[in-house]
Amino acid sequence: CREPKYIFSYLAVAMSMPIMVYCSFTLFETLIYNSIGVRINFALALTTVLLFGVLTNTFCATNVSRDGLGILKMKTLPIRTDVLFYSKVAFCAIISLIAVIVTCILLVCLTSLTILEGVLCAVIACAFTIAQILVATRIDLNHAQVSLNQVEMDKLSSNTLIKVILIGAPLSLLASVSVILFSVLSNGWGAFANPAFARACAYAIPILISVVYLLCAVAYCKIGLQKVFEKLAN
Repeated sequence: CREPKYIFSYLAVAMSMPIMVYCSFTLFETLIYNSIGVRINFALALTTVLLFGVLTNTFCATNVSRDGLGILKMKTLPIRTDVLFYSKVAFCAIISLIAVIVTCILLVCLTSLTILEGVLCAVIACAFTIAQILVATRIDLNHAQVSLNQVEMDKLSSNTLIKVILIGAPLSLLASVSVILFSVLSNGWGAFANPAFARACAYAIPILISVVYLLCAVAYCKIGLQKVFEKLAN
């Protein structure tokens, strides 16, 4: 959709993400260190980036429905269904991935987050972002209606967004909690703590979760994609 209000709202949210993440990171970094005397910068950075990424990437909830009757015109074009679908995913992904990367660069430059931790945080967050956009676009396609007024559009967007958040937020929390737990253990906490093993798990587990989430999202989008497009507005 080329309406200025949609573009402005999407860009405004994406541009505010680095600032919100930086403010939250610096606030909780000081709070955690003063409370327990341990620095868990990677865990904190990943937690804030993932949660704000899930909550701010809302534009994809109406990737198909937002086009209205225009989606029927697109069906008549000599373009493969998957190309049309993934072009919508790519539009949202470009802006969201830039926001994630800029956020991680900002954390590396202005905080004590290392370059390696910043790169890992960006990779994991980018995988989560792409997966969220894929899932949201497919859910919207499954329930797309081509003739909606603004109130109905907002309701449909809210329903899709709730579903996406219910999927993405728990996975983000799972990845974040695992990093926090193993980061604390890597500092020597716990009677059976193995610092080297705990440190490796702190990096490996969120990477594994993000890869599985992305692969499941890709599989979900591929299965029955052509049939859903054929049934659209029939």
